[in-house]
Amino acid sequence: MGKQDFAAAAEIQSASFAADGIPFAETAQSIENYWTGRSDFAPERDVIFAEMNGQPAGYGRVRFYTNDVGEQVAWHEVCAAKEARAAGAYPALFKWCIAHSTELARANPHTGPRFFQTSVVGAMTEEIALLQNAEFTPFRYGFLMKRDLSAPIPDLPLPAGVETRAVAPAQFKAIFAARNEAFRDHFGHREATESEMEGWGKDPFSRQDLWQVAWDARTNEVAGEVHVSIITSDNEAYGLKRGWTDPIAVRRPYRRQGLAKALIARGMMALRAVGMTEACLGVDAQNPNGALKLYEDMGFVVDMKTFQYRKILTLDHE
Repeated sequence: MGKQDFAAAAEIQSASFAADGIPFAETAQSIENYWTGRSDFAPERDVIFAEMNGQPAGYGRVRFYTNDVGEQVAWHEVCAAKEARAAGAYPALFKWCIAHSTELARANPHTGPRFFQTSVVGAMTEEIALLQNAEFTPFRYGFLMKRDLSAPIPDLPLPAGVETRAVAPAQFKAIFAARNEAFRDHFGHREATESEMEGWGKDPFSRQDLWQVAWDARTNEVAGEVHVSIITSDNEAYGLKRGWTDPIAVRRPYRRQGLAKALIARGMMALRAVGMTEACLGVDAQNPNGALKLYEDMGFVVDMKTFQYRKILTLDHE
């Protein structure tokens, strides 16, 4: 898969979001960074394009992995421009994703539970109808939240013995390893590989100068982080001044001490200082650590609802 394919996928995904009224716009570079170097996804094998008039107008892709609780997951994504949807691209791409997921499951024997799975935003009504017709059911939900940066931002102290430091690439390995550890109790977590963590460091929208990373001054270990980014493609396409304070990760020994709130506040201040007017983040509404309440306490409000749908994956002989 070459540069032209990543560019086509970015254009398709942006058009698909626009068709659903979702103000996101993708870039070829971010698609390439996310699609390459992964252990659960090989684009040459796991992506199919749909064409209209000889040009890519939709795609389906499948990620296949086993999560930390022993579930084998065939996660799929379907994107198509409005015109391609009208021509029937959505059901055709969805059908390919299901068939391809089944092939991958057949080639990877597993004794535990297996699921077809996907994530959608509530505004994706066409895809939701497709899922429901195929007997997928919603089993988990979350929110995309936003916060007006013109409202007061509290100046919150860090826990004793913890300090923030300017981020340098030499620290990425330690920071991402801490993120990996912090998310182990999140639903559906799968340990990221070293190559995948290296890919996080290539995020074209990450603002290393704004990123908030807390270190334990006594042990020189990462205590937690708020990854700050500005997705310029979204902002340029939709006339926004929006930044993201996400993901938010605090290692277990440093929880319940106000660290997450202090780092979020610093991240919002940093975004405001460079001219952003709102901050956004995503949250699993069933997060076991009370993240939703924490974000509400920091002034975030729900912007869009998100859902995870799944269906048991069985093979013909089962």
